[in-house]
Amino acid sequence: MRKTVIILSLATIGLGLLPHGQAKENAKKPDGKQIFAENCASCHKGGDNSQNANRPVVGSTKLETLETFKKYLNAPREHMPFYPNIVNNRKTVEALYKYCKSLPKLPQKQAASPGSIRLHRG
Repeated sequence: MRKTVIILSLATIGLGLLPHGQAKENAKKPDGKQIFAENCASCHKGGDNSQNANRPVVGSTKLETLETFKKYLNAPREHMPFYPNIVNNRKTVEALYKYCKSLPKLPQKQAASPGSIRLHRG
């Protein structure tokens, strides 16, 4: 019994020696790329938009500021689902925002040249 008390006392003292909040600091930081891959990439591969090609993530006005981004994610429109797991976690939404801001510009889509359009005359 005496050994158990001594071991528990030492364990309690040892826990008190850790700096306050160290466990939280050691927690893995959210990875914006992974968050995007798991929640966004099915519709926004590479920062594009499979639901509305005229509204890609890259260059979106929704990315002007972190506050604008959060506001949009809190009340998404059209086909965009609401992701409470992202919106309700400050570090997660910040990581996603930083990743979205880092996405490279999309290549310009080539318009068909007038000579390449063939009209069928019937």
